[in-house]
Order: sequence, then C-alpha cells, then structure tokens
Amino acid sequence: MKKKLLVLLSLILIIAMVPAEALALSADYELTDTFTQTKNVSAGEQIEGKIEGNTLTITGTTDIPLNGIGMNFVPPYSGSQGKTSGRVSGNTFTLTKNLSSLAPGLYKINIYPTSGTFTGVPALTRMIPVVIGSESGFVKYTDIEAANKATYAVLDKLCVPSQFEKANLSDMPFVNKNPQKDEESQPLTSSQCAYIKKWTLEITKGCTTDIEKVKAIYTYAAKHLYYDNNRRGKTFNNPYYNLKRITEGTGSGYNYQNGKVAVECTGYAALEIAMARSIGIPARMVNGRHNNTYKDWSQITPLSGQNHHWAEVYVNGQWIVADATDATESDYNYNSKQWITKGISSYFTFAPTIQQLSQSHITYTVYTKPMSLKLSSGSGYILCSWSKVPASGYQLQIATNSSFTKNCKTYSVTSSSKKVTGIKSGRTYYVRIRPYVKANGTKRYSSWSKAYSIRK
Repeated sequence: MKKKLLVLLSLILIIAMVPAEALALSADYELTDTFTQTKNVSAGEQIEGKIEGNTLTITGTTDIPLNGIGMNFVPPYSGSQGKTSGRVSGNTFTLTKNLSSLAPGLYKINIYPTSGTFTGVPALTRMIPVVIGSESGFVKYTDIEAANKATYAVLDKLCVPSQFEKANLSDMPFVNKNPQKDEESQPLTSSQCAYIKKWTLEITKGCTTDIEKVKAIYTYAAKHLYYDNNRRGKTFNNPYYNLKRITEGTGSGYNYQNGKVAVECTGYAALEIAMARSIGIPARMVNGRHNNTYKDWSQITPLSGQNHHWAEVYVNGQWIVADATDATESDYNYNSKQWITKGISSYFTFAPTIQQLSQSHITYTVYTKPMSLKLSSGSGYILCSWSKVPASGYQLQIATNSSFTKNCKTYSVTSSSKKVTGIKSGRTYYVRIRPYVKANGTKRYSSWSKAYSIRK
C-alpha cells in the first residue's frame, strides 16, 4: 500500500502563518500544510517541514530560549515512542525523523525543550496529527473546525467591539465576586481600574503595536498565575485583587502566598481582559469546551457542555484568541499546599488559526452579563421579559421546582419576551434563561441565568 503522510503543521508561538501549500513531495510520501493564513498579525515565529526520501525534517523558531529540543512521535492513546533530539542555534531548531520504521496509523508529534526550565513539557506545539497509510484519525476534528468557523462567523456579526470596552467589567461582574460569600458582584471601582491601567502600561512599555501589547499581557498572566485544579468554582478571579497580590506580594487566602496567585481559567481570562480594556483594547470572554488531554476529540465524551473560559482581544480589525491558561504549566495543589512554578511554556493559544484552535477548543458563545428576567402574571399566564444580548436567540425554561426537574417546559425564543400559558394558581414557578448562537445547524448555549420565582 502506498504510504501517505498527512502532517497538520502548526505555527509555533503563533504570530503568523505561511500560506497553505505542499512543502515537498517524494515518491512515497506527501507532506501537506493544511493551515491557511487567517490572522493579520505581525511576522514572528513559525514552523515549517519537508520530506526528502523517508525523512521528515521540521525547522522552526521560538520566543522561548532553548538549550535543547526534542520531538516525540506518540501513537494514539499510548506511551511515547520515536524520541529524537534536534540541533539548536539561538532560537531556531531543526528536527529530523526517519518514517520508514513507523507502522501505518495515527500519530501525534510533541515538540519540547530537552533542557532548561521547560524540560519534557510539550511547550512549543500542541499535537500535530500525523496519518500514515489509509487509517483516518482525528475523526471529529474536521467537524469541530467547521462548527467553530460557523460559530465565529455568527459571533463576529453579533459582537460589536464597543460592547466589550468597559474597563470596570460591568458587563461581567461575576469575576469580581468573592466565591466564599453570598454577595452581589460589583463592577471595579475607578481607583481599581486606575491601578490595573498603571501596571498594564508598565508591562506593555516598549510595545509599539496592539498585538505586541496583548502578547505582553498574555505572557504576564501566564508567568504570574497558577492553576488551581482542586478548587474549581471557588477561586478568587477578581483581576484587581489578583494583580495587587502579584505586584505587592500582600494578601491572604488559600490561593495567595507571597505574591503567588492561584486561579482557574476564568481568572486568567479576567486579568487579560481587564488589562487589555484598561489601555483601550476591546476584549471579551468566551465560553467553550476544552480538551486538555492527549486524546483525540473522538475519545472525549461528551462534546457538549462548556468547561472553559478564555479571553479574546480585538486588534487589527479582528478578534484573536489569547488563552493564557494554556500558556503555562504552573499549578497550585490546595491539598498539599504546593506551588509548582514553571512560568510561560507555550504561545500555541495566542492568535491561533481556527484550525489550530479546533485541536483543543470548541467555541460556544461570548460571555455577556448574566441575563436577568422580569416576571409578571395574569389569569393563566406568566409574562417573561429580558434585555437582548449578542445572541441568535434564547432558551427559556419554566418549572415548579428550582432544580427544573418537575413540570419543566423549555421554549426557544428569538424576541425579548415570552408569554407562557397554562399556568395554574396556587403554585410557585421558577424561570431561567440563557442565550445561544446558532451556527452550522447547531445551537451553542451560554450559561443559565439564576432561577427567578413567581407565586401564582
């Protein structure tokens, strides 16, 4: 059987892309770069490849200082094999691999430093899918890519950049809430906004373009925040307090220690968004699903349901992803009280193309201020009304218990009100709402509002 090699070559520390083209051909292998230029950002680091005979050669450049470089060919869902080291000269590297010994099948390539701070971490790329022979791999990858493209096509029409400029985060105050207290979330104060701006100007000093500024912000968040995997939903994500603890080394709490701050994905995104907005760059928070495993999407169940927030910023007339959560391997273990410091390890999720993003992210909707409902009633009905947000439509649920398991009815609405009939007197009804984006024939939902109640 004629062997074919399909290598989806990604951009390293993504700042620019080379046009899609066949980089080299031989009698036995075909190497194709399937990524296309979709981001109009400044030139920077990249990865390129070619095949001569049975040998794959990958060259690249990186912002991360390198003392050594390695490449791993990983069979699906198993340990690593095919390790090889490469030559490094300054911030450029060359890797080679003889392909003739590999059996037909699906492989993934990790490229990582072999010495220095990030030893062994697949820091420079995520997974480059490789198919040898006729086996098809990454079964759902193309479906996710198509759906993400369709979702962004809708979002870019719905989301006007001016909607995402408020430096006080009044459109997303939930990030400022103390998760240990049942209190109303508040926007940032003017003095808090000024503090964030002061440090953002310091961090971006010397940057001449917006893309350089948001890259500096992405880098800062990745270097100084730690991921708390033990306390999901309970971390402090307030960007002012987190920044203050980083810069002043003060504060107390289970996720603070001597200037170290532990958050979850929402905390990374909130800091990036607050800093970008403080210097006039629109920024938004996106809801989606994240595959942070080394498994193919076809092995992830379910694909529905959001589990991740990330930041996107508006520069050069377009929205670009800046997911600093994926830029670091630094962690905080609440159980052992151990801080694992690794700093920035990857720029893979800075300005990726849709194809690159789709290897690890499914985009659902843009976060907007939690929707609120106004409820009124009459004979046999409840009238629900709300303010419109960037969305294709809304899903409304009404039930006779707050967990929405009893007598629950669901409605899809595109207007800003819904009259629900068949309501019985002497009962308490609970109502909630969430926006959705309809793309590629699928509805992608944001978070539910709180449950509102009304007594009939």
